[in-house]
Amino acid sequence: MLAVPQRFEGPVLVHVGVGHALSAVDLLGVLPLVAGSLWLHAGVWNRRARVRDWIETAPSRAIAAFGVAGFGLGLLIASAMSFFFWWWAVGAALFVAMHVPVLIAAAGRERQPDR
Repeated sequence: MLAVPQRFEGPVLVHVGVGHALSAVDLLGVLPLVAGSLWLHAGVWNRRARVRDWIETAPSRAIAAFGVAGFGLGLLIASAMSFFFWWWAVGAALFVAMHVPVLIAAAGRERQPDR
């Protein structure tokens, strides 16, 4: 859906920046991405105790992961205002890379009750 030629995209719904806009076809392509993201992040939220344990045991890794996420999101947003087209790909790669340690922590073993 996101690779449709411009002539088939329809009218611009939201103008983002110079050469960047969202059309109806773009919104249709974003819907499955948003649904998958909600499912992923709901799963992490349900396992937040494991993520909290990971943050407490490896705070430097957690700070690095969340810092990379913030930088990646910043690049994604800045790419809409920039003339360097590929910033979005760098930002997206950084944001996806941040999810790896968080998902590994969320998928870890169950918390053992204190005895």
